[in-house]
Amino acid sequence: MIKKFSQEEIQSLNERLNSYGLFNTKLVIMQDSTDNIQNLKNDILNEVKGKEIILNEKDMQIKSLELEIAKNTFDNKEILKEAQTIFPGIISLSLANHTFQNGNDSSIVTTVLIYEAKKELSKEDKLKLESWLKLRLSLYNLEIFKK
Repeated sequence: MIKKFSQEEIQSLNERLNSYGLFNTKLVIMQDSTDNIQNLKNDILNEVKGKEIILNEKDMQIKSLELEIAKNTFDNKEILKEAQTIFPGIISLSLANHTFQNGNDSSIVTTVLIYEAKKELSKEDKLKLESWLKLRLSLYNLEIFKK
């Protein structure tokens, strides 16, 4: 609509409705519909952008958590196969990084291997297993326990 009606013009037009035989009728003129549509469009776009930002933040958080999980886990299946080649007595094992809390503010990350074997490994074999895993996985701290 090109012409914009004032409140007085709308009131005058509504008063003329009775002379046309349109009793109990009110004239409603929709003005600024282009502005309203543009405002609605902008509101929708802003909401979509807000949702995209939230999704991007969640994607980054998921990626960070996946990296944290990957950093703290190992391919136990593959390591078991290799370990059984060197130490046939090993039946199963679990290898993972564990965070140990020391006091209030400090923590130490230690890799822990828990193995199950027909019989406990000798001290020599434990040292051999520890050396092999440290070299194989580039580890600094490693604790080995029998289940």
